[in-house]
Order: sequence, then structure tokens, then C-alpha cells
Amino acid sequence: MTPDAFNARFEGFLAEYDARLKAALEMLTGEPVTLTPIPRDDAQSLIRDALHRDMANWTWSGYALGTQPPSAIHVGASELTSKAIGAKILLAAGIEEITDSDVNDSYSEVQQSAVAALAQWLSRQLGADIACTVSGSPPKTPDAADCWLFRLKMDDQRLDPVCLAVPAALQGVLLGTSAGAPEEVQAQAPPVAGNAPQTHPAAAAVPAAAADPSIGRILDFELPLRVSFGKAHLPLRDVLKLTTGSIIELDRSISDPVEIVVNNRVIGRGEVVVVEGNYGIRIQEITTHGG
Repeated sequence: MTPDAFNARFEGFLAEYDARLKAALEMLTGEPVTLTPIPRDDAQSLIRDALHRDMANWTWSGYALGTQPPSAIHVGASELTSKAIGAKILLAAGIEEITDSDVNDSYSEVQQSAVAALAQWLSRQLGADIACTVSGSPPKTPDAADCWLFRLKMDDQRLDPVCLAVPAALQGVLLGTSAGAPEEVQAQAPPVAGNAPQTHPAAAAVPAAAADPSIGRILDFELPLRVSFGKAHLPLRDVLKLTTGSIIELDRSISDPVEIVVNNRVIGRGEVVVVEGNYGIRIQEITTHGG
């Protein structure tokens, strides 16, 4: 694989993580989320300077990937960031009495869902079924050269960066070799700039293959789901004229799909069907956040 092809695949890999983590956070918290890749040079400077001293105390999670040869991926965040994410998820679910364990489990679940989506992305890229299992914390803080950082802002709260660590073995899988990326490719480490493209977050809420039993409570959270047939804007004078039997024209034709909304976020579109006398929705498309 040429350096340009490797860079393109790697950027797609990072963009997938960016889009899936953002979609999962917005769906579970109901808050607007900004997740921005930090340019490579800036990220390396941050890691080597102030962050590198603290990253050993971050919350790290490791995931084994069933690639050939086997590889792994690690995600990390400061205690401030991991606890803020976990607490926001619990509060959005209506849980007011929360423990540190609940917070940690909530944070782990959302990261696990993003990595599970990465495994599915790899499956499509490599034409193989790539399993993803939780392997615990990495044995040591990942090397700075393997780390990519993402700035994170939830609602109006700016949090510490989130780190995605891609060890050499996984870089080798992306490259199409059994070893790490060769020097000529590493020298052109994939630039990370701009917002990640929106991609289908079909797995944004799908756990990895071997989910930690402690996150079962998170998976039982109930989120409000509604179906939007359309909307209309009316002057107040027309609203006051509405009576029984009035017809309001919506902004959708009869053939357009309806929107599936979870926690005030559009997560998909589909068609209305009737199942045993009840209305239902056949999902035709899973979308990213917010419309």
C-alpha cells in the first residue's frame, strides 16, 4: 500500500471514531457535542510536554481486535473528562443518585460502543469479520507516537482531550502488513485536521462482543423515542383559527420517510407500517446526530 493510500485509510479510521463517539455522546446525553481532531504536530507537542506526565493517571481501556495478526486499540481520557462524560449520561437518563462505579461504567460503555463501531469499519475495509473484546487497561501508558488527540466540548463545557492510541500492530493491519507502518509511511503520519465526516452510527449504541457485565445497568437505560411525520410553521392568526376537522399541511410528502428521534436527536428514518393492528416503523436509514 502506498503512503497516500495508507494515509487515506488511516484518516477514515480516525474519522469513524470521531463520528461514532460524537453520535453516541449526543444520543446518550441529549447535549450538543463538538469533537475536533487536534492536528498531529500540536497533539504530539501536548503529549510530550504537559500531558505525558499525567497520562499514566488517565482512565485507559484496552480492546483486543480479532485481526490477522491480532492487534489492539486503546482509548484514554483524564479523570475529569471520564467522570464528566459518565455523570452527564446518568443524569440524562434520570438517575440522580449515582456512584463512582456507575459513572465509570457509563464512560466505559460509550467508549466501548465507539470502538465496536471501529471494529465494524475494519471488517468492511478488510473484508473479514473483526471481533472486538474488552481486554482491560493497557500494560503501560501508550507511546506518544501512537496517540491521536481529540478536543472535546459538551454543551458549553470544554473538557480535556480524548486520546485514541493505535499501536504499531494495528497500524500494520491498516497498512496491509503484519508489522508496523514502515518508516516512509510513519514519517507522513496521517494528518488530522478538520471535522470528521458524518458517517452512519449504526453501531453507536452496539456494545463490543464481550461486554463487561458491570455495564448491564447502563444498557437498561430508557431513552424517549418518538416519530416525527413533519412540521409546519403557521402565523398565530392561523393557529387561532384551528378547529376540529382543520387540516394542517406538513413539510413532507406522503412518500417521504419519517424521522426517528431519540433524546431530541434524529437517529434514523423509516416508513410507517402496520403490525397486528398497531403502527410501527420499518427503519430504512440510520443517520448521524441531529438531522
